[in-house]
Amino acid sequence: MEVLMNSESIIQVATSVARRESLAVFLVGGPVRDLRLGVPVADVDFALETDAERFAQVLCAELHGDLHAFPQFLTWKVVMADGTEVDVATTRRESYAHPGALPEVERASLQEDLRRRDFAANALAMDLDDGHVVDPLGGLDDLRDRRFRILHDRSFIDDPTRILRGLRLCVRLGFTFDYHTARLCEKAIATEVFSYVSRERLWRELFLVLREPSPAAALSRMAGAGALQAWLGPVDISSLSELERLTAGTTVSAADRKIVYAAALLAGRGDIFAALPGSGFSNRENELLVKLTGGAEDLCTALGATDFYDPCRMSSEAALLFLASRGERCAEAVARCRAYKEVTLGFSGAELEVEPGPHIGRAMEETRRALFNGSITSGEAEGFARSLALQYLSE
Repeated sequence: MEVLMNSESIIQVATSVARRESLAVFLVGGPVRDLRLGVPVADVDFALETDAERFAQVLCAELHGDLHAFPQFLTWKVVMADGTEVDVATTRRESYAHPGALPEVERASLQEDLRRRDFAANALAMDLDDGHVVDPLGGLDDLRDRRFRILHDRSFIDDPTRILRGLRLCVRLGFTFDYHTARLCEKAIATEVFSYVSRERLWRELFLVLREPSPAAALSRMAGAGALQAWLGPVDISSLSELERLTAGTTVSAADRKIVYAAALLAGRGDIFAALPGSGFSNRENELLVKLTGGAEDLCTALGATDFYDPCRMSSEAALLFLASRGERCAEAVARCRAYKEVTLGFSGAELEVEPGPHIGRAMEETRRALFNGSITSGEAEGFARSLALQYLSE
């Protein structure tokens, strides 16, 4: 059974479960921040001092989801039919064996749990029963002042991904780092703190940017702080705004979105393979990225040529989006290619009544070319295709 619910509805269901089961459940972190700011709640996270697993199980049943357990972190994740994820955790304290390590956790009070978080504005908890907000570190004041303030001086060293997350949230919410936090951020970046973190975690944070209302602004902010270059190497932000414009309001797949933004950032790089480990791209996607970042001009030239059909036919949606962002000449070539891709014949190869084989596909493609060029009319297309198919078959 598919259940489509927004974050506010999930919170309502959780509140009902908490009261029915007599459980002290707290909404924690970002969702409390967003509710107080009056902005859409992006993620939903709950914490309990006791009985977190039971709450997760009941909530999962209510939401008709699948439950995934991560006992080493005292957390559970409810994954709903539409892909929405809800996190449930036992309140805990964390320690780090070395900078950048994943945390080691143990049970702790709600107050201790809030004190381990990244920024004071995220160190908030709301009691689902009565709506009371627990704010041990002045997070509500920071919301009023629209700032992010680090909770302890080693925070960026313990978990450098907090730098990327903080800069991303600053752009979304219109916040800034307070002076001390900004200085610690600069120092951490200068001391190569990202070298302590796995490439997988860093790429994951980068890809989270693509879910933001303005990925271009968030990525530019990260680049402006030197946070991208510190682990990714030289980046190119010149085409990000155009890329965002081209993808806005479209149904670009998540996979294509990752490829085109990665290609934009890495454009012109001769050492692109050095940047790709941990990205999760397949070998085919890696090859496409190398082709795009190293030969965009050549691809645009091929698409702009008289006989552009083969490069156009072989160009993926990701490739076309990337090329369209690379300047007027490329955009014109892509527009021509898209117009060609939209040509439809109105009949299938099976309707040609010619023996099946590769000659059918070849004839259909040549017919599309002829129709696009205007050398035949739509009324002539089927006969033209049949004639070509018979010719190719005889050859």
